[in-house]
Amino acid sequence: MILPQSVNSLRRRLGTAAAIILLPCLLMSGAAAQQAAIQTSAAMDLAAMHNAAMTAFNKGDWGAAAAGLEKVIALITDPAERAKIAPLFYTLGAAYFNAKNYVKAGETFQTYLTQYPKAERVGDARLAVARAAFLGKAYDKAAGLFAALENVPALRDAALAAQAECYKQLKKPDDQIRIIEKLIQPEIKSAMQATSAVTLAELYLEKKQPDKVLNLVNVLFARVTLVDNIVALNALTVKLGDELAETKKYTQALAAYRAVRNRAQVIAFQNDRIAGMDKRMAANLDRTRGDPQAYMAATGANREIEQQQADAKKLLEEFEKLPDFMPSMLFRIAKVWYDWDKKWESIVAFDRLREEFPEAKESEAALYSTLVCFADLNRSARTLQLCDAYLQKYPKGPNAATVGYLKGASALQNNDPKAAASFFGTMLEKQPDSQFREQMRFLLGNAFFMQGQFEEARKHYRRYLKDFPKGGFFEEAEYRDALTLIFEGKYEEALAAFSGYVQKHPTGPFAADAGYRVMVCKYAASLYPEVIADAKAWEKKFPKHEITGEVFSLLGDSLAAEQKTAEAAAAYTTSYQRATTDEVLNYALFESSKQLQKLGKWPEVATMFTEFVKEKPDHPTVVAAMFWIGKAKAREGKTEEAKTFLVEQLKRYLNEPKREAVEQLLQQLAQLCSKRARPPTPAATPAPAPIAATKPDAPPAATPMPATPPSLPPYDAVAELKKQLEPLEEIATTTGKARLLYVRAELLKLIKKDKEAQEIYAEMAGRFEPENLSPVLLAIVGDYLLFKGDHEKAAKMYADLREDYPKSDYLDFAYVGLGEIALAKTDYKKALELFTHAADEIAAMKVKEATIGKSRAQLELGKYAEAKKGFEMVAGVREWRGESTALAVYYLGEIEARQGRFAEAIAHYQRVFVAYQKFLPWAAKAYVRSADCFDKIGKRPEAVGHLKEMLRNEKLKEFPETKQAAKLLAEWGAAA
Repeated sequence: MILPQSVNSLRRRLGTAAAIILLPCLLMSGAAAQQAAIQTSAAMDLAAMHNAAMTAFNKGDWGAAAAGLEKVIALITDPAERAKIAPLFYTLGAAYFNAKNYVKAGETFQTYLTQYPKAERVGDARLAVARAAFLGKAYDKAAGLFAALENVPALRDAALAAQAECYKQLKKPDDQIRIIEKLIQPEIKSAMQATSAVTLAELYLEKKQPDKVLNLVNVLFARVTLVDNIVALNALTVKLGDELAETKKYTQALAAYRAVRNRAQVIAFQNDRIAGMDKRMAANLDRTRGDPQAYMAATGANREIEQQQADAKKLLEEFEKLPDFMPSMLFRIAKVWYDWDKKWESIVAFDRLREEFPEAKESEAALYSTLVCFADLNRSARTLQLCDAYLQKYPKGPNAATVGYLKGASALQNNDPKAAASFFGTMLEKQPDSQFREQMRFLLGNAFFMQGQFEEARKHYRRYLKDFPKGGFFEEAEYRDALTLIFEGKYEEALAAFSGYVQKHPTGPFAADAGYRVMVCKYAASLYPEVIADAKAWEKKFPKHEITGEVFSLLGDSLAAEQKTAEAAAAYTTSYQRATTDEVLNYALFESSKQLQKLGKWPEVATMFTEFVKEKPDHPTVVAAMFWIGKAKAREGKTEEAKTFLVEQLKRYLNEPKREAVEQLLQQLAQLCSKRARPPTPAATPAPAPIAATKPDAPPAATPMPATPPSLPPYDAVAELKKQLEPLEEIATTTGKARLLYVRAELLKLIKKDKEAQEIYAEMAGRFEPENLSPVLLAIVGDYLLFKGDHEKAAKMYADLREDYPKSDYLDFAYVGLGEIALAKTDYKKALELFTHAADEIAAMKVKEATIGKSRAQLELGKYAEAKKGFEMVAGVREWRGESTALAVYYLGEIEARQGRFAEAIAHYQRVFVAYQKFLPWAAKAYVRSADCFDKIGKRPEAVGHLKEMLRNEKLKEFPETKQAAKLLAEWGAAA
């Protein structure tokens, strides 16, 4: 690869050099010939033959030149003259060489060396002999000849380069490496060395020595002006990067890829190189002014440079026709990051590729790879966005089917099963032959399952079981099919399905859970003895399973239903001890406490919670456990001990805002302080001694009067609480101080001082920023501010609660409060979103308020059917009876009125002020709205009668609707 360029160059140099060096010799011979011509015509014929041969040489007619020179040399027999014709032999050798008659060229140059050992071109002749041997494919001989030239400084590099090429032809890579390593030492200073170094790098790569390749490539790029073919160097570097990436040498691979010059850099380098050649040729000619012989030598050198320039231009022209390789380069870099498990770095590289080369063929693969990275990172929302972008830009792209599957899977992961179901359904319809058909069918069932659409989910699970009897999800589909039944409350069918699963897959991955579900079905059927027996058998079969806590919890429920209180307590205790989720732990722990309380075993309650605190000191339930420890002590009559215990625990947790149960401890302390502690039960009084017999006529003995208990001073609950809080005041941070105000407000409410309690809430609202408050206080203060109409501050409280405590038991306070604020701002769409989340997703402490708010928002948005359903539910829930019922009935009237069904509306309004008249605000509203509806249907007398009835009710006289009623009567001319 290197040598052919050198050989072509040699050919050019040999032809030119022979003519230049021969010239002064021929001038002298020509003078002698001129003199001889006077004497003989033979001399004239010799000169003519010589001129003809040189003319042929200059025209490139190498055969004629060689034949002519052979004749000229043969005719010169005079020893004196023959000693002067060394240039003729050199030129003859050059003619044979250029004619590719390498055997004759070698022989001629060897004759030159033998007959003229001190001639001017001896070094070039030795090199020519070696090159002739090489081109004649006598590689062993050529290698020895080139080796003999290494010690000639002027020929060293050419000799080593040619010698390396000999070993390449001889298929001796180790010798080739050895020679090139010698050539480029101590450093690369010439184009020949740089070209050979590229070859050496390729050899290193073949030898699986990438570290050496990388070092050499870095050296070459540092001396890139010496490199003849930067395109080849770029290609080699890319190949090196690929090799390093394949062997997982990611750091070195990135270093290799980053060394590659981009398209613009290659073009700029090649243009500079071509321009540099023009400057070199001009400089060569400038140095020869006034020197004809030097001019001819410079002309010959410039011919070689012109050829090099032509080669460089051709290379540039071909390179410019090629597509830009940088998209491929960036893709390689991104893939290295991905394979290295550095997804974010990979994403950056893929994004750069798409940004800089949006139309490159690699852009599609880059977009697909980017969304795969986000999927791997579990960033489902971003994955969904990129899936949409891909399918929009490449609807029939090579990865469209995979992206379609990923979009649905990501929607599931993003907790958007509705979108996932829609997409999987569409994909199954439009791509029935998709390679992901099986997965999509199964996940479609999961998507409906997650939405609670169990019948639809079951349909797809059964379709999966039919279409893929050997599918990878077959057993899970069977299990989930049974689950849909149990979640629909079809316990009898579910029992059969789960029993069938257990029988068919006794050791399957879902066998333990299926066995548990069998027990759940039996529990629903009140088959408690069977559940108890099954639970014990299950525990023997799966002694260390992760759902053991759930099984023992169910066992406890069954034992409790059978009134086996002590055994139930023991089962619940085992459940919480072996629970793997907080939900099960908390349920079992407190159910165990209930059973012990039924047995009156308060000391055992205290012991159980004490052991729990000791075993799990950092568990979130610890503070709640301490509440029960304190309560147990109080129930034992150890009120002061209970207070002391609570204060000691509060010292540990008072300043931790995330500990929600701290407020529970404070409430308990307030309760204990609200009333005077009961005195300990006095010891039993011994029976009195028998009265001695007296004489019949003796006066009766005096009956002893019971001792009057000493009077106690008035009990001051506030002072008692203050005394208990003193050690807490000393350590309280801002959060702690807010909590201490809270406990004072709680005590004031207990002793019926609500006005003073409200003053404390006002102080808390004005004194503390949201970040200083616990979730409970954020909820309470937020509600206080909402009640006072300060929506801006309330919103800040709710926002902090929602953002900072997404798992708080008080989270629905935030959603309901923000929903109320949105309602007040008439942003009904936002209000509906907030209330729906609180009612359907959280469903905790404020489910009633959330349901009411949701229905009100639906009403305002014109969703009357949904609103009616909601208000009917509120009115029908027994536990919500009271003002909520009056409100719901009133709004049922509003729903009818807004649809122009005034008679139906009146019926609801009348029900409010008749059945729920004690809830005055709603009664007042209902009177006015009922009158309005009567008036709209042309029954003003009835409307007037309702308003007058309202005005006669003294309890309603302070409401704004009363003034509205009086105004209406005045307008109608029916003043009361």
